Amino acid sequence: MKRKPVLTMPEYIRLFRIIAAVLDCVEANTERACLFFAITGAYLIEHAHKRPARPVAGAAFYRVDDETGFTIAFGRLEENEPICDLNAFHCWIECDGTIVDLMAPIFHESVASAGRPESVTRKSFQKPISRMSDSPYGLMQEGDFFLHRDPVLTMELIQTFLRKPGNSDLVNVCEHWYRRPPKPIQPMIQMGSNDGSVTTIRLSNIEPEGAW
Repeated sequence: MKRKPVLTMPEYIRLFRIIAAVLDCVEANTERACLFFAITGAYLIEHAHKRPARPVAGAAFYRVDDETGFTIAFGRLEENEPICDLNAFHCWIECDGTIVDLMAPIFHESVASAGRPESVTRKSFQKPISRMSDSPYGLMQEGDFFLHRDPVLTMELIQTFLRKPGNSDLVNVCEHWYRRPPKPIQPMIQMGSNDGSVTTIRLSNIEPEGAW
């Protein structure tokens, strides 16, 4: 029997658009905020969808274009082994045997921020872990992927994230805003700050054009 996806496409899109909007409003480097996408996404999947989910960090390799063979690498290879550290890593969500990467629709911006000229199509990413390639050298077609988990780095990143009170506030804004489709949500919300100012956050208009 075919595995039911963790998120429907409308759910995936809504989670992405809310998280991206909140990051953009605080002028974060959204295209590099994989940790926030993973932690916030896992939290909302657990609380709104009632499914156990966890953020995971490590090295990640995604083949995103068959015509050029372009593969996005988060981390690096040393002596043919995937390596990650605080300066080179990626984060994703694992839930019920599935990989969910909510940052995939802005891989184009991630690539551009690293100074690469390649154009990456906006797509969602949600695949069973069982479909992962055996190595970063086995990515033969678009949508193939290889992930190397690093439990120590994952724990260090999560602890650092939780030590910053502002991060929890932003996660709470996402939780307040999110409603599972088909329930409607507001196209914008307002967020107050300690100095009494109010910021209007508008839902991101970016949407994936399909799925890897």
